[in-house]
Amino acid sequence: GLGGVESTEAGGWIIEHAKTGMMNPNHQTLISDELVALWRTIRERATALGKMPEPKPLYTPPPQDLRKKGAGAPFLPVEDFWTMINDQTQRSSGGPAFCRALARRVAAAGPEGLASFHRGLAEALDRANTWRVWGAAYLMNGGCSDDGFLYFRAWLVAMGRPVFDRVTSEPDALVNIALAKRTDGVCELEDMLYVADAAAELLGVDPPEAPLGAGEPRGERIDFEDDDVMRAAYPKLWTKMRKKKR
Repeated sequence: GLGGVESTEAGGWIIEHAKTGMMNPNHQTLISDELVALWRTIRERATALGKMPEPKPLYTPPPQDLRKKGAGAPFLPVEDFWTMINDQTQRSSGGPAFCRALARRVAAAGPEGLASFHRGLAEALDRANTWRVWGAAYLMNGGCSDDGFLYFRAWLVAMGRPVFDRVTSEPDALVNIALAKRTDGVCELEDMLYVADAAAELLGVDPPEAPLGAGEPRGERIDFEDDDVMRAAYPKLWTKMRKKKR
């Protein structure tokens, strides 16, 4: 039957144009000749019955003045790191879905945008690499290893700049934010560390080699096992998490 023709319009456009090069070259896929022939038969029958709407492109390259000069590829302008994070935070619910959407957005800016994003993420992770922030993560997550602290910092970046700035300047402020923003029960987002790799794969280029989150925490070391020290350093967070455990 032809009842589902309109619902398959988008799929037909992909089949039709993946072989002609009209799709974004970063998203082309291999389509068999048999599948193309089948689609064209369905389209001809639907057109004859007046049920086939004019197909609409799923991908529209930006105007020429938005393309990267000299590259010949339809890359979007490179965005400021925090502008991209803040905007994507508003668009996505967080977690892995946030990271997948962010990777596509980074890839849309091409290799230059990929390098800019990786630099911005490295700088943000380094800025949050302090003993005071680690102590807050320790309380919030009920413990926090070296890797766990890196994943926490990645989660903190994904919360957007207002939250990031507030927590890095006053870690006890985490008490007002984190309980409603956890991912699978903890404040961690490991996937954020692989956004650049995913974007590089979409672009067909090598991922950035610079490591993320390396280095010793700054500031005075805190004994996370000392209740008196932790209570004094994070009075609000300490009280909140102690009550939650009861």
